[in-house]
Amino acid sequence: MLYIHEQLKRGGMPNCRKLGEEMEVSWRTVHRDIQFMQEQLRLPIEYEPRQRGYYYTRPVEHFPGVTVSEAELFALLVAQKTVAQYGGTPSPDRCRRRSRS
Repeated sequence: MLYIHEQLKRGGMPNCRKLGEEMEVSWRTVHRDIQFMQEQLRLPIEYEPRQRGYYYTRPVEHFPGVTVSEAELFALLVAQKTVAQYGGTPSPDRCRRRSRS
């Protein structure tokens, strides 16, 4: 999304296919990201059918940050530590499959 933001800031009227090729992702992924940027981040992005590209309807200097509460950050850190402890161990499904054979 930051890359999309930078391209829109430059004013080049990029479209989903071009951005997808540049970022090596599907044009559908780019389209979903643009929709998220419009709807959730409330960025002033419009599509110009004649130019077949997107643009900002007004200047946007900074990409909006994501707000994370202290509790959410703590939960992410605990989850990361927990997952790291079990790295490389077989999952319960794998153990059951092995024991049946």
